[in-house]
Formats: sequence, structure tokens, C-alpha cells
Amino acid sequence: MKIIKKIKKMLCLVIKKYRKTDKYFWVFSSYIGKYDDSPKLLSEYIHEHYPKIKIYWLLSKENYNKVPNYVNKLDYNNCADKEFALSNASVLIDNIYGINSKFLFEDEKNKNYFFRFHSFLEKRTYQNYYSFWHGMGMKTSIGEREDLKIKNISLGNMYFLLGSQQTIEKIKKRTLNRANDYVLTGCPRNDPLLSNSIDKKALKTKLGLPVDKKVVLFAPTFRGNTKNGFFDYNISGIEQLKMINTNELLSALSSKFGGEFIFVVRFHHLVEKRLNLNDIRNNSCVFSGNVSPNMVDYLCIADVLISDYSSASFDFILTKNPVFLFVPDYNDYTCKYSLVRKIESLPFPFAYNFSELMKIIVSFDMSDYQSRIADFINKEGYLITDKSLEIAANYILKKEKIIK
Repeated sequence: MKIIKKIKKMLCLVIKKYRKTDKYFWVFSSYIGKYDDSPKLLSEYIHEHYPKIKIYWLLSKENYNKVPNYVNKLDYNNCADKEFALSNASVLIDNIYGINSKFLFEDEKNKNYFFRFHSFLEKRTYQNYYSFWHGMGMKTSIGEREDLKIKNISLGNMYFLLGSQQTIEKIKKRTLNRANDYVLTGCPRNDPLLSNSIDKKALKTKLGLPVDKKVVLFAPTFRGNTKNGFFDYNISGIEQLKMINTNELLSALSSKFGGEFIFVVRFHHLVEKRLNLNDIRNNSCVFSGNVSPNMVDYLCIADVLISDYSSASFDFILTKNPVFLFVPDYNDYTCKYSLVRKIESLPFPFAYNFSELMKIIVSFDMSDYQSRIADFINKEGYLITDKSLEIAANYILKKEKIIK
């Protein structure tokens, strides 16, 4: 009986592979159940211009109240909802490797036969995945670390829509060049960084920040292992924050760039829920940067960014505003995770401790910095446009034969 059940299940999966889907049934997701980033912008654009398309979102339940009424809500953490989305959608859009992507690592060779069969089934005839990606930082990712060596990858019919030529090359490497295509469209979520129409005062009000102050944004990345889900929350922002003398930093920034600064701390989306935001509220000039789920909201209003190995610096570079890298755990981080870029190769001044951070701020030369970032942007092959959303939308709509 067990054999018969397995045969029936396999037949159902094969039928599903070739079953036609509704070309107007589109499913969106962002990270792990959020409503933000490039997929959010695209879903809003699609609804406005092509209302015939049915918009579904895979969301964590705490984000249900953040979506417009026209969105059909599905529970990201509910297997039945996820299966409903994967079974019926003709288009799936996210900002990771795909909602149903899977990786086979070198130490899992015993799963090779099953994995190849899964990969075959995932390439459905009438279903496409489109994945957005933001700036490429220094961090290694799946497939770039020796302890996460990839043997195979299952992506379905995947198309990556990316912001620079170097990002295309890096995503190709990370995915073993197994996607259907890697396309230079720009990054829709970064369109506001290049737009002259952003009302920064209104945005600061929305974020609960004083409108008459300049902003230094501190945005450390996570430390941990994405394969097993372990994250070291304490050293993913809190320890670094304790090394910073906020008053001294704000005073130095005011002296260098003029105006009065406030300090906004933005934790990585993988760790923000585990951290006590009261840990940062020890100063009237310190504000939470996790009020909005959208990182670009903060990049838009920041006058200065302090980060580390995060990709945020590679998005913020489009504003041509100063970026300082604060990397007190540089030796430890590189030993544990390694880096895909040498920190010396970047256009950003960097510091290993707070004293050095103060020195690079005091000696900062804006003219030299802007020359270096211009060379870097050119070398990386960024697509400089505030029309990435339209470019990406048109690419998908043409691929899906919604428009010619």
C-alpha cells in the first residue's frame, strides 16, 4: 500500500508540473513574510496598471494589516497556503532565491537522486519565478563558503532582475548559473534614492524622526549561519553600539558636515525581532531604525551611513553621501565567514575601533570620496536610473505575454 501511495503522489507531482496555471494569478513575497522591498513596489504597480491580475501575498500574520484591501493574503508559515500559492500561480515574485528554492550541499550527496527529481518537477511548464536582489556587499553567501559548498540548486524557472553587472556575475556564481536568465533592470526599491521628488520631511515624520535634524544611520548586518538558522544576536549590533560614544560621534559629524545630527539604529531583518530595542534608547538623540520595514525609507533620509559588511552601503552609494565602515570584529568575522571583497578595495573609509572611526570622519575629504565612488559605480556596472520599477515590470509582463 505504501508503494501505491508513493506512486500516486509522484504521478500527482508530474501532472502538476505540466498543468496549466492562471496567467493572471500572481504571488508575491518579501524575505520571510514581510510586505516591503521591490516586490511590494511591483505589486502596487501591477495593480494600478493591470488590475485584471490577481495579487496574492505570502505574509506572516502580523503583517496582514499592512497590505491594501485588494491583496489576497496567504499565511507564509502555513503549509496549505504555501502549497496553494505554489500550485496555482503562474508568476511568483520575491527578493530571495525563490519561494521554493532548495540547495544540495556537498555533505548531502546521499540526497542527490531525490534532489534531481525535485529539480525536474520544480521546472513547471506554466510557472515562472522572478527574483529581485539588492546591492551586493562583502559577505559570503550560500555557495561561497567552504562549509556551505553547493553541489546542486533547484530554482524552478527562475529569472533574476538585478541592479548591476557585477551583481549579475555574483548571483550567477551563487546559483551555479542555473537560472533561466540574469537581467540588468536596476533595483526598483532603490528608485527613490535617485529621485528628486521624495519629500524627506514627510518621510521623517512617518518614521517618527525630527524633521529639522540631519541623520546618521547605523546599520550593522547579522552574524550567523543562514544554513542552520543560527544568528548571534548580541554581536549583530548591540556590542558594536556599545563601542560608540554617541555624543562624541554626533559632535564630530556636526563639525564636519554642519547641522545637528541624530543617531538612528537599524537592525538587520533577521535579528530585529530578537533584540530589545530598549538597549538603544539610552540617549535622547538615539532613535530606532526599525519603525518602517523598508530599509530604503531610512537610506532616503540619511545624510551619513555607518555600516559594516552589509549590502546597504552598496545601495546607499547611489546617493553619493558619505559611508563609513565600522568593523571592530573584522578579524573574527573574516575567519568565521570570509569575505568576497577585500575591504581595502572599496571606496568607503573604514575603521577597526571607535577612535579610528573618529579619525576617518575628521579627515574625510568629500571631493576625493565622490571621485572614488564614481569610479566604483562605473566599474561595478550599476544601471543608474529611477525607472527600474517600470523596466522590471515591463520585462515580466512581456515574458508573461500580458503585453507585447
